[in-house]
Amino acid sequence: MLSRFINKFRQPPVRYIFIISAMRSGSTLVQHIAGQQDHVLSAGETKIEYVEPGKLEELRQHVFAYNAIPGADQSRPGWVFLEKCVHDRYLPEMTPIERPDMRFIFILRRPHASLSSLMELKNWPYTESLESAAWYYNERPMQMVRLANQLKRPENAYFVTYEDFLENTERHLRGLSAFLKMPDPLKQEYRKQ
Repeated sequence: MLSRFINKFRQPPVRYIFIISAMRSGSTLVQHIAGQQDHVLSAGETKIEYVEPGKLEELRQHVFAYNAIPGADQSRPGWVFLEKCVHDRYLPEMTPIERPDMRFIFILRRPHASLSSLMELKNWPYTESLESAAWYYNERPMQMVRLANQLKRPENAYFVTYEDFLENTERHLRGLSAFLKMPDPLKQEYRKQ
């Protein structure tokens, strides 16, 4: 009886990690760091529109193909699928897809540094002018807040600023390791995916 009670409140292993950020706000850095362990698979930004539960299977298949994981190995337990969402169109719709085995990392960056970096990009959305970049930067946090407010499980969200992550890296690596239930601690050294 006691074990059934404990199992009811035990959180399942993490299966999906979504990094929610604006462009040029540290999402790629956090993606490389979170994806450094062999059981974590990522394909960068898949540009999947997460509007129904079947899209999670689409993510799995896309990431398996990108990482060249053979069919026999795809059924191995313990895979974690990492997705980066930096455009509003690809923000998950929480009502249909939120599950207890998902984690969300929200990252913000100060406006000046973010906009300066954004304006260095060429031929990307929101880089035609400073006005379009400023519109994106102002609109994006509002959409991130909307998504965070939709979460039924706020304990499955980790909030950090890019600047705080850089200034307190070890503290955030410990925090993210625990939050993502990583078997080995995350480290500053990482390989690019």
